[in-house]
Amino acid sequence: MAEQLLVSEIGKIFTLDGQANDWLCCPHLNHDATILIASALGDDDRGNHSGAVYLFEPRSTVGGEVSWGRWTMRKFAPDDLGDEDFFGWDAEINGDFLVVGTNPLAQSDDVASGGSAVC
Repeated sequence: MAEQLLVSEIGKIFTLDGQANDWLCCPHLNHDATILIASALGDDDRGNHSGAVYLFEPRSTVGGEVSWGRWTMRKFAPDDLGDEDFFGWDAEINGDFLVVGTNPLAQSDDVASGGSAVC
């Protein structure tokens, strides 16, 4: 008999500046599950679908446990992004380091199919 997996929702995240077609997706937790990152590949702040990454940190703990009811949100979108970069194509967090990639098919520094990663 297959093992049954019980899943329950503990909350939803959203961005305060979110727009239609921002596509908030690709969530990742750091190693001790205290920081959540999510990509908004369709964010248009730096160009059409330039992308952005949001970092969510809990504001409080209850009895030593992280409380996700309140969080601090930070947005990352480098100034040199352009159309179709899809910043946040891939993102990973490890300790104090956040590494974010762009669309590998996007033009980068006038080189077709350049892509890039930002630390």
